[in-house]
Amino acid sequence: MEYLLIIILLLVAIIVYGFLKRKKIYAEVDRLESWKLRILNEPVTDEIAKVKQLNMTGQTEEKFESWRVTWDEIVTNELPAIDDLLFEAEEAADRYRFKKANQINRQIRSILEEIEKKIANILEELQELIGSEEKNKVEIEELKGLLKEQRKILLVSRHSFGSAIIQLEKNLEDIVDMFHQFDEATKGGNYLEAREIVLKIRSELENIAWKIDEIPKLLSYCHQQLPSQIQDLKNGKEEMIQAGYMIDHLEIDKELEKIEGEIITYLRKIEQNDIAEAKEGIADIQERIEQIYDCLEKEAIAKQIVTKETPMLQPLINEIEDQAEQAKMESESVQQIYHLKDKDLEDQRKIEKKVAQTVAKYEDLLRRIEENMEPATKLREEMEEIKGNIKSINELYIQFSEMMHTLRKDEREAKEKIAQMKKILVEARALIRKNHLPGLPVNLLKAFETAEANLKAVSYKLEETPLDMYAVNNLLEEAQNAVNKVHEQTVEMVEKAMLVEQIIQYGNRYRSKNPVLAAQLLEAEQIFRMYDYDLALEQAATALEEVEPGALKKVEELMKSRSI
Repeated sequence: MEYLLIIILLLVAIIVYGFLKRKKIYAEVDRLESWKLRILNEPVTDEIAKVKQLNMTGQTEEKFESWRVTWDEIVTNELPAIDDLLFEAEEAADRYRFKKANQINRQIRSILEEIEKKIANILEELQELIGSEEKNKVEIEELKGLLKEQRKILLVSRHSFGSAIIQLEKNLEDIVDMFHQFDEATKGGNYLEAREIVLKIRSELENIAWKIDEIPKLLSYCHQQLPSQIQDLKNGKEEMIQAGYMIDHLEIDKELEKIEGEIITYLRKIEQNDIAEAKEGIADIQERIEQIYDCLEKEAIAKQIVTKETPMLQPLINEIEDQAEQAKMESESVQQIYHLKDKDLEDQRKIEKKVAQTVAKYEDLLRRIEENMEPATKLREEMEEIKGNIKSINELYIQFSEMMHTLRKDEREAKEKIAQMKKILVEARALIRKNHLPGLPVNLLKAFETAEANLKAVSYKLEETPLDMYAVNNLLEEAQNAVNKVHEQTVEMVEKAMLVEQIIQYGNRYRSKNPVLAAQLLEAEQIFRMYDYDLALEQAATALEEVEPGALKKVEELMKSRSI
């Protein structure tokens, strides 16, 4: 019974599945049928008929025939073939051959898409043809007006174009021929070809308009402005030579001669209507002329600066010579008192050497200025280098002087520090005496001895001649560390000793009642008298804490309150 039920359910499922698949395929077939009808109802024939309004010859006739044949093929063969395929798809679905039905539907979709592409191409080409005819009518009249205007300009301003007028007029005649070509293409029904001619005419007219605008300016530049600038440069060059300027290195005559030859070349280019190259070349010439002006201006400015500022260097030269002498004398004087490192002596020698080089450069500069055989720009560079050397020497001298000053300052500071450290040791011993300690542990005694020995060593070093401040500073640092260590250990030892005494006094209240504590405190006292304050503190504190936990903290707080 269960097997029968399962079989029935399977049959029902198959029937339902088949029903749904067939329904889906039928819906797709209906959609494709509607698509085919939409294509069939496209007004392609009416659109193609619009072409008959044009001259039915040449390209127009060829296009019309091509479109008509394509549309007839679609209507006569391709769309009827789709009806057969739609029938096959439905028949396959009725027989539950769903895979084949789907394949047929895909084939139909592909055919319909291809047909739509053909129709779109026909309509696009048709619109291009008709649009070209319409645009041509409007634009050709505009272009005729531009041609007439350009002819008028050439006629009225013929003298402004020089020999270039011949090529310009020839170009206009070529455009007139292109108008004739347009008329022939239009009469022959070749509207697309006519459209290309219209665009070419526009481009040529725009190019001629640009030439008409540029040629007079370029001719004026070549015949007037550039020659005028060249003559100004020649005059300026002669005036500067007479005024004593050395400018032969600029080779101005050679460059101007080259420029004059190039101007002739570019005039020929203009005559041939090669305007772009001529314009670029003339711009390059102008830039080179401006560079020559700049070079002459730099020479004039340089000579003024050299003439004005060179005498002002003499006091500065005298000053660095004095600095070199002072550095030498100071170095010799300081060496009698202080020991100097090789680097310190090298700084002084560097100043001396650099001063000698700078003075030699300055004297050479004066000689060359007097001879007047070199460009002012080169002399200015030499002068600026000398000024830089002077500044560098000043900085070196300041550093050297500061180093010398530092040696004397370090000596004074070292003596002051020794006095301060001696005072610290005296205060440490006074602190020990003030608290009536029975004696000092061995380590603290050694620390005192080390600190005092370091102080003596640095004091002896300060009395040596020449004085080596580098060694003094090293010994001073060692002494400083030793004295600080003594002071810290002394303060720490005194605090511990005082705490031991307070703990013992506090613990005396328990001695009569606690023999063990009494013995431990007695032992701590004996250790205290042996100067071992660390062990005494440990012994006394441990014993008191066993009798009264927290007593050590009370004693410490009591000591703090008393010190406050």
